[in-house]
Amino acid sequence: MNKNKLLDYCSPLLSGGLLGVIGISIISAYAALLYRGGAAGFVPVGLAMMLLGTAMATLIVAKFGQQQGVVIGPDESSVIILAGLLTSLPIGSLSAMTQTVYIALHLFMTTMMVGFIFLLFGKYKLGKVVRYIPQPVISGFILGSGVLLLVAGLGLAADEQLSFTRGAGWAALWLHWPQLLPALLLAGLLVWLPGKYTSPYVFPVLVIASIALFFGCVLLTGQDRDALVAAKLLFPAGQAGVEINFTALWHELIRADFSIVMSSMPTMIVVAVVALITALLQMVTLEQALKQDVEENRELLVHGAGNLLGGMLGSLPNVAFIGDTLLNRALSKNVVFSNYVISAVMLLGIFFAGELISILPVFVLSALLLFFGISLILDTYHKAQASVRKTDIGIVLVVAGVICFSGFVEGAAVGVVFASIIFLIEYSRLDAIRYKLDAKTFRSRVSRSQEQQQLLTSSDWLSVYIVEGFLFFGGAQQLSEKIRHSSTGVTGKVLVVDFRHVKGVDATAVAMLGKLADWWYEAGGSIKFSGCSRTLLTQLYVLKKQGVRFVKSLDLAVQFAEDAYLAKYAPEQQVHSLTDMAALAPFVDPHNYQAGELIIRQGEPTKGILLLMAGSASVRITLADGRNLRVKKFTSGTILGEISYYLNGCAVANVYANDQVEIWRITPANLRKLEFENPVLAIQLHKFVAAILASRIVDGNASITLASS
Repeated sequence: MNKNKLLDYCSPLLSGGLLGVIGISIISAYAALLYRGGAAGFVPVGLAMMLLGTAMATLIVAKFGQQQGVVIGPDESSVIILAGLLTSLPIGSLSAMTQTVYIALHLFMTTMMVGFIFLLFGKYKLGKVVRYIPQPVISGFILGSGVLLLVAGLGLAADEQLSFTRGAGWAALWLHWPQLLPALLLAGLLVWLPGKYTSPYVFPVLVIASIALFFGCVLLTGQDRDALVAAKLLFPAGQAGVEINFTALWHELIRADFSIVMSSMPTMIVVAVVALITALLQMVTLEQALKQDVEENRELLVHGAGNLLGGMLGSLPNVAFIGDTLLNRALSKNVVFSNYVISAVMLLGIFFAGELISILPVFVLSALLLFFGISLILDTYHKAQASVRKTDIGIVLVVAGVICFSGFVEGAAVGVVFASIIFLIEYSRLDAIRYKLDAKTFRSRVSRSQEQQQLLTSSDWLSVYIVEGFLFFGGAQQLSEKIRHSSTGVTGKVLVVDFRHVKGVDATAVAMLGKLADWWYEAGGSIKFSGCSRTLLTQLYVLKKQGVRFVKSLDLAVQFAEDAYLAKYAPEQQVHSLTDMAALAPFVDPHNYQAGELIIRQGEPTKGILLLMAGSASVRITLADGRNLRVKKFTSGTILGEISYYLNGCAVANVYANDQVEIWRITPANLRKLEFENPVLAIQLHKFVAAILASRIVDGNASITLASS
């Protein structure tokens, strides 16, 4: 067997064995944390169940998971929530076996619920929900979990029930410095050395070396086990193994008061949600780290099945471990097989659970809890450094504080409420105005004579506001104030507010817009709302009583406003601005069209430049589904067909008469004749056409800018 093949076989054994030992030490710390008080004698049993459940869940994830080589284990946040829950249970006066049954029931129910929620979210394709949870709330959960893990580690080392709501244990904490000092030193080394030395063996070597150093000191000092137990450095010998009467255990189970378990359901749901968020965040992070696309919903199904099986066997909620997964992929040539080795090591640990607990110093298990707590706090700190918003940091601290003093359920509620309030306040400060336009910067898609265009742009008679987003009290108030402050001389002025980019409004925003309409109407102006969706129209239609007119689109709203303005200030029909229409008459062919009659056919040559002398016409294109769409409207005083004429091409759209239309057609032959006989008038005609083309280009560019931004 060559060297490479030997490495292929040995690397999974090395990686799996190393990660398996690390997993056993971590789960041992959690077992000692959860099975406390009267149930402390059953820690080996709890450890054995946790190892069995985690081993089975590891096999399922390794076999069916999309992300190969993923190492799973108990979620730290879930563990600390469960620890707080178990501490608060009213079972302190019950027998040790009864307390153990209630603890095991809570672990069983919680992990099963985690598995069920994972499966539910995976089945209904809800894996992306994590992207909608405010990051400060998640960071607050992580920080609160880290602080509570620190407290749990200190409490385990000092054998005290520490809580932020009770001061008794804290007052006596300094008396336990012989137990606390080695735990704090080891935790500090576990945090510091792996960051300084990148070797994967630093963590297990530190743990094993600490145990060896402890027992070396014991041999040198000659202390017996009873003295170490009295000093709270080792568990009592009786806790290393407990004779279990399974018949009595069954009777305790069927006599259990399930109302106690049911009263814990809200906290269990919080555990499940926290585990779901953690799992999804880990999946997304691993996707980036491994550069491997992952389908979150499929992974949720796999992890859900693993948690269901593990929960049946008594394990804690399991999620992916990023660091261990990356270590596994770095060390092993066959990451799937190394996962099988991890599972085998944990299964082997079941048979030595009692002996393992009896030889693990209390300070080592305490140091592991302290290590995880410090790691979570440091992780939150580094993320906070990247945040430039003080409000985000405030939410993190508030959520963590509520979790520490009241609980995770309360922390979740406060976090969501605070995040929502801050979001509403900050969103209300955003400017809802996308564009502010007037008659000089925006015109309708109606081609008018130069005289009409000059008249429309000669005064400040039109204000157009294009708004966006979701309008509620803050945004609507800002919109109303800006319109009032920027509008002078409202009398005779038209206000158009376009809602095409607005997603919704609330009742307060409707009231604000109503006040704006009242003020504008009483000041002598008129107001139009355009681009409202069906939902918005239902909400805003009540404002019709206050003088608001609703128009389908912004273009139509501005067109109607222009028509009304021209009818008031330029009632006479406008004609072409050519200086001598009489001189042009011999060179044109007049044509009259009735309403609805086709003037230019799409795809055919226009056969000259068409001067629109009276009436109006509309350009329409035929869509793929057969519908006709109006693109532009032309009024008297403008021209048609000039582009296809100059390009010697065909018309790109149909042009229909809107009413009785008079057209002067200048054919190519007549234009050549005009250029020969009256070159001055011909130049004037070409300048007139060029001016109209330039004006249309400007209008087109403005429309493109509005449509694309």
